This record gives sequence, C-alpha cells and structure tokens, in this order.
Amino acid sequence: MTDLSKRLHIGRKIAENGAKLAAEYFTRRDTLVNDSKLAPLDLVTEADRAVENLLKSELAKAFPKDGFWGEETGGDLNRSLWVADPIDGTSNFVAGLPLWGTSLAYVEDGEAKLGFLIFPALGTTYEATKGGGAFRDGKQIYTSNDDRMDCARIIFGRSPALDPTNPLRFASGVLAEGAVIYAFNCCIFNLSRVAEGACHAYYEEHVHPWDYAAAGLLAREAGANIIMDMSPNAYISGGSLLASAPALWDAVRKHAAM
Repeated sequence: MTDLSKRLHIGRKIAENGAKLAAEYFTRRDTLVNDSKLAPLDLVTEADRAVENLLKSELAKAFPKDGFWGEETGGDLNRSLWVADPIDGTSNFVAGLPLWGTSLAYVEDGEAKLGFLIFPALGTTYEATKGGGAFRDGKQIYTSNDDRMDCARIIFGRSPALDPTNPLRFASGVLAEGAVIYAFNCCIFNLSRVAEGACHAYYEEHVHPWDYAAAGLLAREAGANIIMDMSPNAYISGGSLLASAPALWDAVRKHAAM
C-alpha cells in the first residue's frame, strides 16, 4: 500500500470518526457553550474543539511525521500536512440547521492530495483524490455544463469581519444577469454544490485553507475552475475564493473582487 493509499483509507476513517462525534454533539446542541470569536455569526463551541482534538490525536497516532493544522488550534505547516475544519457551518450547527459538516484534507507541498467532507445531518459523504476524481457516496460527480447566466444558481458568502460591499456587489452583478442567489453559510457545502452541478458558482471574499482545502479539491476534481490559496500565508490571513462551472467562469469572475 502506497503512502497516499494508506492516508486515503486511514484518513477517511478518521474523518468519519470526527463527523460521528460532531453528530453526537448536534443531538444535544442546546447544552453547548457558545463563544463568539469575532461576531455572532462566527461561533465556536465545545463540539468544534472536541472534534478537532479527536482528529488531531488520531492523525498523530497514525502519521506521527505529518503536520496538522486545524481551525481551532492552528498547528505546524509541515511539508506533509493534514488540514481540518471540525465543524464548518458552526452557526448552522448551533441553530439546528443541517448544512454543516466535517472537513479533512491531506496537503503535500502546498497542494491538496486527498479530501473528505462528511455531512452527518444530511447523511452524505464526499471524497476526492488529486487526479482521481470526485465522489458523492461512492458515485462520481461532475460540475454543470450550463452556460447561461439567466439560468445559473450562484452562491455567495460574507465574512462578518469584513465590510459587505464586495459580496453585495457580486450578488447584485450576477442577479442583474438573471442568476438566482443563495447563501448557505457553509463553505464546504457551497463547494460541494458546485462540484456536483447543483449550483454553478460560489464566491466568498475571505476564507482560510481549513475551509476549502478538501472541498476545493473536490470541486476541482469534479471539473470546476477554482481560485484558492494554499500558501503558508493563507493559513494566517486567508483570502478570496471563487469556484465555477467552466462554461460560466468568465461571466462570474468579472463580478468577483479577486
């Protein structure tokens, strides 16, 4: 078994374990203590921390030479690195909405090689390998071939820490061309929608690699055009993200502040 194949099988199991723990917390979310990191919509709970600790611990046992970087605890930016978002869509999680999930990616030399997305409340799992395609529950998925903006379903996100001018400008621009706009407030869910063709594009002005490392690989392997930053600086400062079905890339990109 090659190193990547080993990481695929063990990483999948560890991601599943993390998602299972998150689901257990979801059933008793009313008892959780919520702390505001930046704003009311940017929440961290004891569930986030517990799930990240589980992922970090199990990965350290399985791959002691690999680095780890998580949303809640940070980490070390090694050449071989696991990047985790224990619960992406925490505000949805806290509100009892099902649009949240656990994300785990394996990154090597700044490039995502493996990605796992698990949405326990939806009963859905996504997986991608660099050069090996994108899959939902074992079935290969692809982006949309649609090329009409007046038929497009487009997602936008907004960081509560930033001025809303750019995301609102983006939303207004694509709406003016006839597109329908969605805001699901979960980066990995947004990218999964683009990956399987349910939506055509997604733009957000400020995200971090733990938000998109796994989901961005999924979208790319499904055929999407995508701009995302996996450089060391992105783990600290974050940056813009744009993903789109290829046929609408130019039409969507002109509205994004990239």
